[in-house]
Amino acid sequence: MEDIKSEVAIPRLIKFLEDEDSSVRYRAASALGEIKSEAAIPGLIKLLEDEDSSVRYIAASALGEIKSEAATPGLIQLLEDEDSSIRYIAASALGEIKSEVATPGLIQLLEDEDSSIRYIAASSLGKIKSDVAILRLIQLLEDEDLSVRKRTTFALLEIKSEATIPGLIKLLEHENSDVYCRAADVLIEIKSETAMINLVKIINNQNFLQKDNGKNSLNALDALEKIQQHLKYYKPKLDRTMSNILSHNYALLIGVGECEEPKLSLPTTVKDIQAVKTLLTDEKLCGYIDNNQHLRLLSNETATSANILEGLNWLKQQAESDPEATIFIYYSGHGCLDASGDYYLIPHETDRADIADTALPATTFNAALQQIPAKQLLVIIDSCHAQGMASSKEGDTKSRPPLPKGFTQIALPKNIIQQGKGKVVFTSSTGNQVSWIRPDGKMSVYTYHLLEALQGAANQPGDKVVKVSHLMNHLSKTVPATARDLCKAEQTPFFSFETEDFPVALLCGGKGLATVGWDKQQAEETIRGISNQVNNGVGNVGDRNIGINIGTAGNITFGNLSSGS
Repeated sequence: MEDIKSEVAIPRLIKFLEDEDSSVRYRAASALGEIKSEAAIPGLIKLLEDEDSSVRYIAASALGEIKSEAATPGLIQLLEDEDSSIRYIAASALGEIKSEVATPGLIQLLEDEDSSIRYIAASSLGKIKSDVAILRLIQLLEDEDLSVRKRTTFALLEIKSEATIPGLIKLLEHENSDVYCRAADVLIEIKSETAMINLVKIINNQNFLQKDNGKNSLNALDALEKIQQHLKYYKPKLDRTMSNILSHNYALLIGVGECEEPKLSLPTTVKDIQAVKTLLTDEKLCGYIDNNQHLRLLSNETATSANILEGLNWLKQQAESDPEATIFIYYSGHGCLDASGDYYLIPHETDRADIADTALPATTFNAALQQIPAKQLLVIIDSCHAQGMASSKEGDTKSRPPLPKGFTQIALPKNIIQQGKGKVVFTSSTGNQVSWIRPDGKMSVYTYHLLEALQGAANQPGDKVVKVSHLMNHLSKTVPATARDLCKAEQTPFFSFETEDFPVALLCGGKGLATVGWDKQQAEETIRGISNQVNNGVGNVGDRNIGINIGTAGNITFGNLSSGS
């Protein structure tokens, strides 16, 4: 029957999936994989739990051939199977399905003791094109196994993201010639102006020029020349800077906070955006102009779908009249995905019984976003919140808002918001992960580290502005570490951009970072002061004062909330 490949055979083959004889189940699954019929998916998914490892293997292989998203949860479970061949075929199938939800599990396999598992995990992450995996894939370029390094190179070439550039530049100094050659190969294929600028910096380093008898520098020079040829770039462009008065910067901050349905309310989102606003508008820090022509804030009953879309239209008008506009949009609230794959942001007026008609479709949000003609636009979506300390998967579930059947709270999928030229999208978590609120309830983990980054946590002495890359570098390191430390959970920020790096805010009011570098203690004191101000009801949200009672905070102090130094 396996050779028939006929739709007529499908019903009978599906029955054979339940046969007592494991060899019959195996052959039926193999045949159904050849036919690639979606009707076989439920039966094949059931076989992923078969007691016979060979049956589990062929079922996973068949599902990979069919490429059905429905098989993703079962295949993710097989990534932890004790049989390495099962882990291998499950990872391979997930790569064929290209489901972003599989990314965290595949990233874990990059540490598998079996090199073939690391190989196939890297391959699948490349097919998924997951920016979240970039940091670990770059580390895998140093793997002891040559075939793993080769496959990882191809994976990074498939992703082809500017987010890989800082890590690849560092690998150009690696003692292993194969490692630095592969890093150079990826940089050449990215063909980015950002890569070119970084290559120029490292080539001007005398220590680098002398490494490995000059072989490193030859690779870097070759990469630089090829990128310059592609970009037709023969003289340096002036780096875009910012004046000490940010008259060209505009911000829309959205914290949904209280909802008409109390079970959907999330007061911490209001605290988050008020803290961000306070830092942005401090003339000694970020330097944004605090008036209605440059910064608007929506929260609680004003955070409706209509007002959010009106706010995006306001930004469109500002960008149309100001060709030098830099736009910053920050949404903090709930978000969910329905069974058909449509994503919704949850504004103030959302009815849980009728989400499709009362929530804000991400497609509508994205359409309004695409109308903003700014050359520099940063969007941060913090849309999958959970409160408190996680101790188990059950804890994760209980911390999420109750949603009707068919809707799932997940982070904003990366393909929902189209980036386009000049647009950058950050999300605070990825896949089924949640965005954690610190146990003291005063601020989210993500917002805390964003405030650190806006004060220069990832900058170098002398820097006078905070750029997109500075935010990305700091958040990618600190958010996962703090989520694991304080919340006993995983939270991996996502970043996507198709533009050159650009400034988001002034650093130290435009005076620049001191020669001693970032003062972590001073930054913590600043955040503590802002948080106390917001939580004590001091400050303005829109045109009214806020007063939020948060109860008794935990014993955790701001001093132990940031990761790294």
